[in-house]
Amino acid sequence: MKRPWFGRVCGICSWLKGFLIFGYQHFDSSKCLTSAAALTYVSLFAIVPLITVTYVAFSFFPSYQAMGLQVEEFLFRHFLPDTSADLINYLKTFAHQAKNLTWFGVIFLVFSVQMMLRNIEDNLNSIWGVKRRPRGFLKLVIYWLILSIGPLLLGVTLALSTYVFSLQLFGGISETKAIKTLLGTAPFMLTWVAFTVLFVALPNSRVTLWHGVVGAGITTLFFHGLKAAFTWGVSYSSYGLVYGAFAAIPLFLLWINLTWAIILGGAVLVFSIENYQHNKINRS
Repeated sequence: MKRPWFGRVCGICSWLKGFLIFGYQHFDSSKCLTSAAALTYVSLFAIVPLITVTYVAFSFFPSYQAMGLQVEEFLFRHFLPDTSADLINYLKTFAHQAKNLTWFGVIFLVFSVQMMLRNIEDNLNSIWGVKRRPRGFLKLVIYWLILSIGPLLLGVTLALSTYVFSLQLFGGISETKAIKTLLGTAPFMLTWVAFTVLFVALPNSRVTLWHGVVGAGITTLFFHGLKAAFTWGVSYSSYGLVYGAFAAIPLFLLWINLTWAIILGGAVLVFSIENYQHNKINRS
């Protein structure tokens, strides 16, 4: 007696195996781990300018200047592991000092962040197997959207969260499970949107939006899972006993490196979703 469902399951498993092998080979041939190490180095120079650019973005809206501090707290709390607390305080100090820069200094900071975005773009282009082509005004628009709309989107999310919380506080609405879920998933959704923009907008290749959304969603799951695992692993290790107060620096570098490895792995995933079936047909 034939079991059609068994054949379908075997077919899915065979396809999934081929897909994973294709993705791993492309991840390795694109030298993503080497690129993640290089982007870690670039990130060290861009992280403080990136925070400062967030302040500048909110400075154009005087009523929401204080929201910049909330965005900063939101980013550090949800996107960095708990083991980086000491280093986060230093980053906050550096960023607050940078707010006193002149416009020339701000332009230099924006340039630093732009260089990081360009490095990210080059690595994504390498994964897609295309060269960077001058896109002129379009590229400036994409960079501007990432640097300005991103912080403002975070600000809107925090403003809505604060509004809902105030309604709960003063009895306007009851704290329902749906509201808790909505506020709790905000970091996940924002990460998902950010990865989608990264995978779809930056490469110099046409990327299907749906493929970018699916790949970004899976990447987001891995990112937040890694963050929880990283915090748990470090809390039960003897790393701090060996390095003492100095432990925050190598742990922070390791976290950034792992983050970039996941992001580049997500880009490879999107590339594989787009190209595996076509590559399989060409081979046959």
